[in-house]
Amino acid sequence: MQVGGTHYKTGYEHWDLMIDAQLGNGWLAGSATKYVARWRNKNGVEDLQKALHYVQKLRENWRSVRPASFMSAGEIARFVEVNKLGDLESAIIYRLLTWKAPEALDGAYGLIQQLIAENTPKAVPLEDSNKHAERE
Repeated sequence: MQVGGTHYKTGYEHWDLMIDAQLGNGWLAGSATKYVARWRNKNGVEDLQKALHYVQKLRENWRSVRPASFMSAGEIARFVEVNKLGDLESAIIYRLLTWKAPEALDGAYGLIQQLIAENTPKAVPLEDSNKHAERE
């Protein structure tokens, strides 16, 4: 799943290099949390879709990367507070930076999907009363 173009499609992508270099968890989790933290201020739902893609890659390769253990709950809470993130973003970032088992990654994935669903405009059915309304 490529979000935002096809410019990364190669036989050996950068995240594969990071996994092979044993940097996979930190890099993939860091990239995902970057998109979760900035989505409201930068690219909207597209950033959440990118975060989802990184979590998917992390989940697919969880056996090849070390579980996260480098972040304290206090540091995560400080980051969340300073960046004015919501409860869902906080829960996602916490799971990605503290996971010990793949189920935590599944939980982060589900929460990102929930955030996307809550922030994706719903299509307005065409009816006589709104036939002149703007469409996306």
